[in-house]
Amino acid sequence: MKQQEKTKKSKEKILSAAIKLFSEQGYDATSLQDITKKTQMSKGAIYHHFKGKQDILQALTEEAHNCVRDYFEEVKNNHALSTKEKILKIISYFGNNSIQNNLIENRWVEKVPYALLDTLRCSMENLSPILAEIFQQGIEKKEIKCDHPTFAAEVILILADVWLDPILFKWQLEELELRSDYVFGIINQLVPGLINEEDIKLMKITIHKLSK
Repeated sequence: MKQQEKTKKSKEKILSAAIKLFSEQGYDATSLQDITKKTQMSKGAIYHHFKGKQDILQALTEEAHNCVRDYFEEVKNNHALSTKEKILKIISYFGNNSIQNNLIENRWVEKVPYALLDTLRCSMENLSPILAEIFQQGIEKKEIKCDHPTFAAEVILILADVWLDPILFKWQLEELELRSDYVFGIINQLVPGLINEEDIKLMKITIHKLSK
């Protein structure tokens, strides 16, 4: 096995063990010793790849961002789906993404330097162009109307990343629901008819999962 492949496998082993421990014990209660025991690797071997526990958490956030970007691309390129179906698949994905949900539960925004900035950059540079393309596909197929798909995609993602983040602002569930209703109204102004009452119920289920 080439050294590059060994390094990749070692990193994956560490990240897999860390996310499992963070999920079971919480980030704060998990020590580097716990991770070495779980991986059966020495501390030196772990320090060879990561500076410490926070560096491991940051690597997990980068992996989560990459997974989300890849999923957006996969959905965009699935021409068998309508625009609405694509949007609903993306929303469902956020509710069922175990890595992303685990990071939220462990309050990664508060523990990783520049976490919010990195998330916003990922949304603006990687996700919003893909979402805008999905909107453009819908416009060309006459499934939706949207005057400014790029701006609409950016606004929707910023609201989701920041304003509806239950960790960032510590919203109570009732407060979060009021704000989410307002965001749904904005979405229907930016992309008329994109979502209906049933779709909103699905979105609220996702928001409930992320806010627990």
